[in-house]
Amino acid sequence: MVLLLLTSSLEYILCFEPLPSVCPDVEQPRCESSASAGSVSAASTAAAAAAAAGGTGPTPYEEQQQSATPSEQQAAIIQHLRALEDAEAAQLDAASSANLASETQDQAVLNLSQAPASSFFSSSSSAGSADAAAGAPQELPVIFTAQVPADTPAADPTGSSSSSSSSEISSSSSSSSSSRSSGSSSDVSHASQPPRGAVPRSLVQRNLTFLQSQKLKIGLDVKRLGAVSWLSSSLIPEPWTDRNLINVYDQGRLLQQSFYGCEDGSCWASRSWRFNPVQGGSWDHKPSLTTRREVHHAQGSVYVEGHPRNWGKGTLLRSVHFTQHAHVHDDVAVLNFSVHYTGNFTHPYLTHEVPAVFIDRRFGVLAYYAGDRPWTNDRNLSYTFPPASNIYMPTTEGWAAYLNPVTGWGVGVMAPHAWAGLTAYRVGPDWSTAPSDCSYFAHTIRMQLHPAMRRYSYKVYVTVGRIGAMRRLFEKIGRFQPYKRPAADPVAAQNDAEELRDAEVVAEQQQQQQQQKAAGFEAKQELLGRNPGLFATGSSSSGASGVAAAAAAAAGDAS
Repeated sequence: MVLLLLTSSLEYILCFEPLPSVCPDVEQPRCESSASAGSVSAASTAAAAAAAAGGTGPTPYEEQQQSATPSEQQAAIIQHLRALEDAEAAQLDAASSANLASETQDQAVLNLSQAPASSFFSSSSSAGSADAAAGAPQELPVIFTAQVPADTPAADPTGSSSSSSSSEISSSSSSSSSSRSSGSSSDVSHASQPPRGAVPRSLVQRNLTFLQSQKLKIGLDVKRLGAVSWLSSSLIPEPWTDRNLINVYDQGRLLQQSFYGCEDGSCWASRSWRFNPVQGGSWDHKPSLTTRREVHHAQGSVYVEGHPRNWGKGTLLRSVHFTQHAHVHDDVAVLNFSVHYTGNFTHPYLTHEVPAVFIDRRFGVLAYYAGDRPWTNDRNLSYTFPPASNIYMPTTEGWAAYLNPVTGWGVGVMAPHAWAGLTAYRVGPDWSTAPSDCSYFAHTIRMQLHPAMRRYSYKVYVTVGRIGAMRRLFEKIGRFQPYKRPAADPVAAQNDAEELRDAEVVAEQQQQQQQQKAAGFEAKQELLGRNPGLFATGSSSSGASGVAAAAAAAAGDAS
């Protein structure tokens, strides 16, 4: 059976042989150092690796085999995490056998996974209808705003309250070193839990729009194209309960999309850089430009669109258009991204971050599945400790998570479209509280930006939890959104493109049929409440007439 994506995640641009790049003629820049250049960002060493990976050859992880033997300490951590994984699996199996899993929730996850990503960047009215098609939860997330000043400990700005009114946080700046240590990992024990309140701080003040369910809260910086600047959970054990897990040190951190192109004579402080649209802004703290912001309280979602900044040059890129539509369902945040390039240059075929994810450094164990039996409950997960420079690895289930080595809880991100695997690194020692230290990974694709490209849209799922629960959630999604590497052969690529279009049509037809069935059932139930004996007896023809009567009654009420 051919595996098909049920969204428009893969456009033609991914399916055909790359075009010859046409870049501007630029002189080698003379880049001067700057004290404010400090951190590693989404425009990170990944770009240098991406540049080296240019062309139509193998992806970096296919060329690089990781064979480092974990230290004894790391081996002990892995053994501890596997023991936690075994205990959790037993609990989940017991709950499943007791029929505690909710079919309603499974259907909601199915609806979220099947909603075409392309439907989230049209008009205001269509955005609302797309939310409805995606199966908005009955208990919609609360949407509110709060100010998070620069260099303030990132405690919950709203406490435990779910009030929808705006709240403001007074600045309580604390000095902290922005220097970065690359020392070896320190010993980790149950006694080495981080102190409460010792969480990442930011160099910029952010006004965040929050979407909060009973389990999960995400904060979007709508002035910076909705870059995810807050992720917290009410379920994660103390001291992390309701604490921000996203590293927010500068504009290049966060959870956001980032693309790469030609060398353009730009500088990132003392380093020469390249064309690099970044959702959050530039390295010198210039924000991206939001041209449209919509808060849909009725659907519990936030839509943002606009233009990113070029990370090195700091220029506003009106030739690049980003969109993001976010909503929260129970314990998962669904982010619908898109990018469209309308410039004049044909950029090289490179690796892109879709998205880049920066997490608190104290979540330092990267977990993912790279086996040959995806979604079969194969317990052969990979646990790794990325170094300070990029490593690359395949993933056959399309998700990755950074875990706390003591509790086993962490942040998981699934990107079914990301066929080129993972890249990851960590900066700073374990349990570091330095704002500039972080744990990073990115789901990646390989494509090129060029004048004739179609809009590239994709969907990302974010959650917080233990590894078993996160994987089972991702499995529900992965059953309906399996990803496959686009064919390199143009003929096969054309077939893939036709299959993707057919799959999207089928998905839309199935959603329409479900909506029609639901509407007919509700009308029948309403009429049955008025006349309990209407459907009790009679032939199928009388049943048909009863449905017709229900429709007529509903029409009469509407008029």
